[in-house]
Amino acid sequence: MSVPLRRVVLVDDHDLFRAGVRAELGSTVEVVGEAGSVAEAVPLIKELDPDVVLLDVRLGDENGLAVVEELSALTAVVILTAYDYPQYLHSALRLRAACFVGKIAPTEDLRRAVRRCQRGK
Repeated sequence: MSVPLRRVVLVDDHDLFRAGVRAELGSTVEVVGEAGSVAEAVPLIKELDPDVVLLDVRLGDENGLAVVEELSALTAVVILTAYDYPQYLHSALRLRAACFVGKIAPTEDLRRAVRRCQRGK
């Protein structure tokens, strides 16, 4: 019995990084949408109802952590960021992010986080 693909929305302000994540995840997920800002992401996520959102902490001048609590009520939120400051990790988890993955982590760590994260957990 095969596990259904997780439907994922990528939220990062760098197009090249989103393309790289999409390529690295390959056929292990279905990328159903992408956004470069919080303003783009929230309505897109509400419309597409993905299983998982990969969300950067810093989105230009915006703070991705500002919408973690709102989004975590809708879907599993995986923070994917280059900023591994303890305060970001603690804030993300307090706001109910499902996982926190550094951008320098091995691809398999990201795949594992996407597979394991579920809504409300």
